[in-house]
Amino acid sequence: MIYSLSMEMYENEELPATLEWYKDQIAGHHPSVVKNGIRQIGIVKERGKEQNLLKLVQDGMRGISEVQFYDSIFQKDQSNHTKAQAVALEGLRNFVPHYFGKRVIEIASRSYEFIELEDITHQYRKPCIMDIKIGKVTYDPDASEDKKHTESIKCPHQKEFGFRILGYRLHPDERGQIRVRDKNWGRTRTPENIQIAFDEYFQAIPSKKLKSDAIKVFRKELAKISEWFDTQQEIQMYSSSLLFVYEGDPHYHTPAKMKMIDFSHVFYEKQYDENYIHGLKFIDNVFQCIEKTDINKEKF
Repeated sequence: MIYSLSMEMYENEELPATLEWYKDQIAGHHPSVVKNGIRQIGIVKERGKEQNLLKLVQDGMRGISEVQFYDSIFQKDQSNHTKAQAVALEGLRNFVPHYFGKRVIEIASRSYEFIELEDITHQYRKPCIMDIKIGKVTYDPDASEDKKHTESIKCPHQKEFGFRILGYRLHPDERGQIRVRDKNWGRTRTPENIQIAFDEYFQAIPSKKLKSDAIKVFRKELAKISEWFDTQQEIQMYSSSLLFVYEGDPHYHTPAKMKMIDFSHVFYEKQYDENYIHGLKFIDNVFQCIEKTDINKEKF
């Protein structure tokens, strides 16, 4: 079988009837991007399996890195790692979407490799999602000087924050409007408005109580992930993201959730991942500030 090494398809080609585009994708290779008649392939859903999604395996080492990462976490194949690395990776299992292995799917007479993952938004009636890329820098140690320069100028305050917001997507309001912010908006956040940006993400939450509950969940998960990073010196992640989800439907009370996603730039060196840890602490501090602001508002 011949696999396509491309992450693209022609604009006039269609997905098989068994597949559909993943409508809640925020970042990454997106099917809405069409250039010169070529459409990107990113994340798709298999009809009848709403609880899972299919993410295209990237070409080269990026795809190999992500597949090996998930294989090791879920003990499908740990042959590429030391015992210490394997133990550390297994410790991430509760922080990432569940992984079901690789799939080969034919699209327009070409075979593509996908990884099948849990769709952490599937249990929500109106999922409200925010994607944040973590790291004071998002280029890895092997990046070229051009790549380092390109990444370093994308978001002026990223080194200070330890992250940049890739965007959010809030399901329709009472007028049927979907509220979306993209990566360009995220790149322009400053120390003066970063808390406002996070608070803006919560605009669709049905009540103050549910907002408080969601922030508590997010802070608890951030603390658990920080603890994992603090107790291991085997693994470093670059250009990885955190995905935040809460329920926007006032009639359903699905608890908020946060997961780590995107692992195409994982390195295995004997050092703490201060690049990632810094971002976790900053995000937690933003949530803490929002909590304090909301409490103060209640007093007046």
